Amino acid sequence: MCRYYELLGLEDMDPGYAANRGLSADQDSYLKADASIRKAEDLGSFVISEDAALRLKKLRQRPRLSFNDNASWEVYDHDFDHHKQALDDIKCIACKELKQS
Repeated sequence: MCRYYELLGLEDMDPGYAANRGLSADQDSYLKADASIRKAEDLGSFVISEDAALRLKKLRQRPRLSFNDNASWEVYDHDFDHHKQALDDIKCIACKELKQS
């Protein structure tokens, strides 16, 4: 199910969002990209297979590192690893489904 508040960009909800939270430009960009990915996951679940949707759900439920407790590069590296693995898994799912068609 789509969540309307997640479909909005962070800047639409509060133009001073990053400044009000004391975020750096990189952190602000990261949060906007993450919101965009969540939007695509929600909308994509209507047109992708159940297996792919479940893999995206697993990606969304991954453990997350905090910018407050970790260096920025650690947060980015951690998320990159999880996104790379999810993409590889989804490509395998797609190949299997295309061979079945």
